[in-house]
Amino acid sequence: MNSWTRDDRIVLLETWPQVGPIDQTRSVNHAVDYARWHHVAVTMDRDSDEAIMYVDGERVQLAASNFANDFLDNQALSVGRYRGTPEGLLPFHFQGMIDDLRIYDVALSNTEIEAIRKE
Repeated sequence: MNSWTRDDRIVLLETWPQVGPIDQTRSVNHAVDYARWHHVAVTMDRDSDEAIMYVDGERVQLAASNFANDFLDNQALSVGRYRGTPEGLLPFHFQGMIDDLRIYDVALSNTEIEAIRKE
């Protein structure tokens, strides 16, 4: 739920493109309880560079981000871990469990996300 630089139980989406700095967005004032499962969904519109995050069906406010270039078709994808860099930064791993991961080639509507959450 956090990056290696934070410990406030926010939900965080962080990308590290092959070229350039880390991009991240996070839920603003939306801490989660580690003792239970949460449904997290993120949609990304590359044209508008807008990320929308839902936590347990509720749309949450996100901090500003710039993700459009981080979701190119030829980029490697890691979920729950950061693989480290040639510059010597160490890898980091999500400390928890991830279940039922889905990736779509279209941004789902809030109605579609809610239907998936209730499955």
